[in-house]
Amino acid sequence: MTNVGSDAMRAIITLIDAFVATEDALLNERLARVAEIETRNKAAAVISGVLALISMALGVGTVLMAFRNVQTSAHDRKTKEYVG
Repeated sequence: MTNVGSDAMRAIITLIDAFVATEDALLNERLARVAEIETRNKAAAVISGVLALISMALGVGTVLMAFRNVQTSAHDRKTKEYVG
């Protein structure tokens, strides 16, 4: 009896193990890249949020200054009407 079948099966198992090991290595590499990209995206999202908050605060400040200017000019106009 020969061990041709057994030898062929061992060769196939060795090839499958090598294939699985290669795929595991590729998967780990891809997961590391994805984790790095997610970290960069999270930082960009935080920076964008901070910039949006600053922009909104500047807008609120501008509206408040405009409102105060309108009130001041209305008050000045009424004062001039009473004096004049």
